[in-house]
Amino acid sequence: MGALFQRDFDAELAEEQRAAVRAAHGGILPEEVEAAIEAARAEARAEGLAQGRAEGRAEAEAARAAADSAALQALGPQLTDIAEAAGAHRAALERQLLGYVQTICTRVFPELIEHRAEARAAARIRRAITLALGSGQLRIAVAPGSLAALTPSIRAVAEAEGLTARLEIEADPALRPGAISARWDDGVFDYSFDAICEQILASLRQITEKEAPRG
Repeated sequence: MGALFQRDFDAELAEEQRAAVRAAHGGILPEEVEAAIEAARAEARAEGLAQGRAEGRAEAEAARAAADSAALQALGPQLTDIAEAAGAHRAALERQLLGYVQTICTRVFPELIEHRAEARAAARIRRAITLALGSGQLRIAVAPGSLAALTPSIRAVAEAEGLTARLEIEADPALRPGAISARWDDGVFDYSFDAICEQILASLRQITEKEAPRG
Protein backbone atom coordinates (compact mmCIF):
# COMPACT_ATOMS: atom_id res chain seq x y z
CA MET A 1 0.00 0.00 0.00
CA GLY A 2 2.88 2.26 0.87
CA ALA A 3 4.47 1.61 -2.53
CA LEU A 4 1.28 2.69 -4.23
CA PHE A 5 1.29 6.11 -2.59
CA GLN A 6 4.99 6.62 -3.34
CA ARG A 7 4.41 6.55 -7.13
CA ASP A 8 4.46 9.83 -9.09
CA PHE A 9 1.40 9.47 -11.26
CA ASP A 10 1.97 12.89 -12.89
CA ALA A 11 5.46 11.91 -14.05
CA GLU A 12 4.25 8.56 -15.28
CA LEU A 13 1.42 10.25 -17.17
CA ALA A 14 3.80 12.76 -18.74
CA GLU A 15 6.15 9.95 -19.80
CA GLU A 16 3.27 8.04 -21.35
CA GLN A 17 2.29 11.19 -23.26
CA ARG A 18 5.85 11.67 -24.54
CA ALA A 19 5.98 8.03 -25.59
CA ALA A 20 2.75 8.51 -27.47
CA VAL A 21 4.03 11.64 -29.19
CA ARG A 22 7.33 9.94 -30.01
CA ALA A 23 5.48 7.02 -31.52
CA ALA A 24 3.35 9.38 -33.55
CA HIS A 25 6.44 11.16 -34.93
CA GLY A 26 8.55 8.19 -35.77
CA GLY A 27 10.25 7.89 -32.38
CA ILE A 28 11.47 11.55 -32.20
CA LEU A 29 9.99 14.19 -29.97
CA PRO A 30 9.26 17.66 -31.40
CA GLU A 31 11.51 19.30 -28.81
CA GLU A 32 14.32 16.98 -29.83
CA VAL A 33 13.79 18.08 -33.43
CA GLU A 34 13.86 21.73 -32.31
CA ALA A 35 17.05 21.10 -30.34
CA ALA A 36 18.70 19.46 -33.35
CA ILE A 37 17.62 22.35 -35.59
CA GLU A 38 18.97 24.90 -33.10
CA ALA A 39 22.27 22.98 -32.86
CA ALA A 40 22.55 22.98 -36.64
CA ARG A 41 21.82 26.69 -36.72
CA ALA A 42 24.49 27.36 -34.09
CA GLU A 43 27.03 25.30 -36.02
CA ALA A 44 26.14 27.09 -39.23
CA ARG A 45 26.47 30.48 -37.53
CA ALA A 46 29.90 29.46 -36.17
CA GLU A 47 31.04 28.26 -39.58
CA GLY A 48 29.69 31.42 -41.17
CA LEU A 49 31.52 33.59 -38.67
CA ALA A 50 34.78 31.68 -39.22
CA GLN A 51 34.39 31.92 -42.99
CA GLY A 52 33.54 35.58 -42.69
CA ARG A 53 36.62 36.26 -40.60
CA ALA A 54 38.83 34.38 -43.11
CA GLU A 55 37.27 36.25 -46.01
CA GLY A 56 37.67 39.50 -44.10
CA ARG A 57 41.34 38.82 -43.48
CA ALA A 58 41.86 37.92 -47.12
CA GLU A 59 40.08 41.08 -48.23
CA ALA A 60 42.13 43.16 -45.77
CA GLU A 61 45.39 41.62 -46.97
CA ALA A 62 44.40 42.17 -50.58
CA ALA A 63 43.52 45.77 -49.79
CA ARG A 64 46.86 46.32 -48.05
CA ALA A 65 48.73 44.75 -50.98
CA ALA A 66 46.84 46.95 -53.41
CA ALA A 67 47.58 50.02 -51.28
CA ASP A 68 51.27 49.11 -51.07
CA SER A 69 51.42 48.60 -54.83
CA ALA A 70 49.69 51.90 -55.46
CA ALA A 71 52.03 53.67 -53.04
CA LEU A 72 55.10 52.17 -54.72
CA GLN A 73 53.81 53.19 -58.13
CA ALA A 74 53.15 56.69 -56.86
CA LEU A 75 56.51 56.93 -55.09
CA GLY A 76 58.49 55.19 -57.85
CA PRO A 77 59.61 58.38 -59.64
CA GLN A 78 60.39 60.06 -56.32
CA LEU A 79 62.43 57.06 -55.13
CA THR A 80 64.34 57.13 -58.41
CA ASP A 81 65.05 60.82 -57.96
CA ILE A 82 66.15 60.24 -54.36
CA ALA A 83 68.47 57.39 -55.41
CA GLU A 84 69.97 59.49 -58.20
CA ALA A 85 70.43 62.44 -55.85
CA ALA A 86 72.09 60.18 -53.26
CA GLY A 87 74.40 58.75 -55.92
CA ALA A 88 75.32 62.22 -57.15
CA HIS A 89 75.96 63.37 -53.58
CA ARG A 90 78.15 60.35 -52.87
CA ALA A 91 80.08 60.92 -56.10
CA ALA A 92 80.57 64.57 -55.16
CA LEU A 93 81.88 63.58 -51.72
CA GLU A 94 84.27 61.08 -53.32
CA ARG A 95 85.57 63.75 -55.68
CA GLN A 96 86.04 66.14 -52.77
CA LEU A 97 87.90 63.46 -50.82
CA LEU A 98 90.13 62.64 -53.78
CA GLY A 99 90.84 66.32 -54.26
CA TYR A 100 91.67 66.68 -50.58
CA VAL A 101 94.02 63.67 -50.63
CA GLN A 102 95.69 64.96 -53.77
CA THR A 103 96.20 68.39 -52.18
CA ILE A 104 97.67 66.87 -49.02
CA CYS A 105 100.01 64.59 -50.96
CA THR A 106 101.14 67.43 -53.21
CA ARG A 107 102.08 69.45 -50.15
CA VAL A 108 103.53 66.65 -48.00
CA PHE A 109 105.49 64.57 -50.51
CA PRO A 110 108.18 67.22 -51.21
CA GLU A 111 108.81 67.47 -47.46
CA LEU A 112 109.03 63.68 -47.19
CA ILE A 113 111.45 63.52 -50.09
CA GLU A 114 113.61 66.24 -48.55
CA HIS A 115 113.72 64.84 -45.03
CA ARG A 116 113.13 61.10 -45.41
CA ALA A 117 114.43 60.14 -48.85
CA GLU A 118 117.96 59.23 -47.72
CA ALA A 119 116.66 57.17 -44.80
CA ARG A 120 114.34 55.28 -47.15
CA ALA A 121 117.21 54.75 -49.59
CA ALA A 122 119.44 53.40 -46.80
CA ALA A 123 116.76 50.83 -45.89
CA ARG A 124 116.54 49.69 -49.52
CA ILE A 125 120.34 49.49 -49.78
CA ARG A 126 120.29 46.84 -47.04
CA ARG A 127 117.83 44.87 -49.16
CA ALA A 128 120.07 45.16 -52.25
CA ILE A 129 123.16 44.00 -50.32
CA THR A 130 121.22 41.01 -48.94
CA LEU A 131 120.20 40.02 -52.46
CA ALA A 132 123.78 40.38 -53.74
CA LEU A 133 125.35 38.08 -51.12
CA GLY A 134 127.49 35.48 -52.86
CA SER A 135 128.23 37.67 -55.88
CA GLY A 136 131.75 38.66 -56.86
CA GLN A 137 130.98 42.34 -57.38
CA LEU A 138 128.36 44.84 -56.23
CA ARG A 139 128.02 48.36 -57.62
CA ILE A 140 125.72 50.82 -55.89
CA ALA A 141 124.89 54.23 -57.40
CA VAL A 142 123.14 57.04 -55.51
CA ALA A 143 122.22 60.66 -56.18
CA PRO A 144 125.25 62.99 -56.09
CA GLY A 145 123.87 64.91 -53.13
CA SER A 146 123.42 61.70 -51.13
CA LEU A 147 126.82 60.11 -51.81
CA ALA A 148 128.62 61.55 -48.79
CA ALA A 149 125.77 60.80 -46.40
CA LEU A 150 125.08 57.25 -47.61
CA THR A 151 128.57 55.89 -48.24
CA PRO A 152 129.44 55.18 -44.55
CA SER A 153 126.08 53.45 -43.93
CA ILE A 154 126.47 51.39 -47.12
CA ARG A 155 129.86 50.07 -46.04
CA ALA A 156 128.63 49.42 -42.51
CA VAL A 157 125.67 47.39 -43.79
CA ALA A 158 127.89 45.46 -46.21
CA GLU A 159 130.21 44.52 -43.37
CA ALA A 160 127.34 43.61 -41.03
CA GLU A 161 125.70 41.41 -43.66
CA GLY A 162 129.01 39.64 -44.47
CA LEU A 163 129.28 40.89 -48.05
CA THR A 164 132.40 39.43 -49.67
CA ALA A 165 131.92 40.96 -53.11
CA ARG A 166 134.00 43.86 -54.30
CA LEU A 167 131.90 46.90 -53.41
CA GLU A 168 131.83 50.03 -55.55
CA ILE A 169 129.85 53.10 -54.51
CA GLU A 170 129.40 55.91 -57.01
CA ALA A 171 127.27 58.99 -57.74
CA ASP A 172 124.87 58.98 -60.67
CA PRO A 173 123.64 62.43 -61.82
CA ALA A 174 120.56 60.79 -63.32
CA LEU A 175 119.37 59.68 -59.88
CA ARG A 176 117.25 61.94 -57.73
CA PRO A 177 117.51 62.19 -53.93
CA GLY A 178 116.26 59.01 -52.30
CA ALA A 179 117.02 56.87 -55.35
CA ILE A 180 119.49 54.01 -55.60
CA SER A 181 120.58 51.67 -58.37
CA ALA A 182 122.37 48.44 -57.49
CA ARG A 183 124.00 46.00 -59.94
CA TRP A 184 125.70 42.69 -59.18
CA ASP A 185 126.68 39.56 -61.09
CA ASP A 186 123.16 38.34 -61.86
CA GLY A 187 120.84 40.90 -60.38
CA VAL A 188 119.49 44.44 -60.46
CA PHE A 189 117.75 46.51 -57.79
CA ASP A 190 116.38 50.00 -58.44
CA TYR A 191 114.50 52.19 -56.01
CA SER A 192 113.34 55.79 -56.09
CA PHE A 193 111.28 57.30 -53.29
CA ASP A 194 110.73 60.40 -55.39
CA ALA A 195 109.40 58.30 -58.30
CA ILE A 196 107.04 56.43 -55.99
CA CYS A 197 105.59 59.70 -54.69
CA GLU A 198 105.19 60.97 -58.25
CA GLN A 199 103.40 57.78 -59.28
CA ILE A 200 100.96 58.18 -56.39
CA LEU A 201 100.22 61.77 -57.38
CA ALA A 202 99.79 60.79 -61.03
CA SER A 203 97.30 58.08 -60.05
CA LEU A 204 95.35 60.52 -57.90
CA ARG A 205 95.24 63.05 -60.74
CA GLN A 206 94.07 60.40 -63.16
CA ILE A 207 91.29 59.21 -60.84
CA THR A 208 90.21 62.79 -60.10
CA GLU A 209 89.98 63.60 -63.80
CA LYS A 210 88.07 60.40 -64.49
CA GLU A 211 85.55 61.11 -61.72
CA ALA A 212 85.07 64.78 -62.68
CA PRO A 213 81.50 65.56 -63.85
CA ARG A 214 81.10 65.98 -67.58
CA GLY A 215 79.81 69.36 -68.68
